[in-house]
Amino acid sequence: MSRNYVFGLCEGRHPVPATSFIFPGEIDPTDFAAMTRMANDAIPADAEHIDLYVTGLTAGALAVVSVCEARKIGLTAYHYDRQTGNYLPQVILHYFRCGFCGKPMSGHDMFCPHCGAT
Repeated sequence: MSRNYVFGLCEGRHPVPATSFIFPGEIDPTDFAAMTRMANDAIPADAEHIDLYVTGLTAGALAVVSVCEARKIGLTAYHYDRQTGNYLPQVILHYFRCGFCGKPMSGHDMFCPHCGAT
């Protein structure tokens, strides 16, 4: 079963259609290591894909990208469109799942790096 989660990047900055946040409180935007730890802690261990409503704080968004890439979690960022009032999706990371073992594979893999299936 696919485990998809929806997060806002920073709680309280802008209204977003999310109830969980990567950064729910005050953060130091210059402490990159702390932001990466916080992002890693906020993303559940069983996550396979994250929908992230970004609201500025580039360093925080990049911390989430770093965690998702390291853990092979798909990531779509949603950006607010002032003209329409909607959010526009931007696929950042996409992983396929092996049909045999269910573990992530990149689109470049010829065979599953985990179980060897083709």
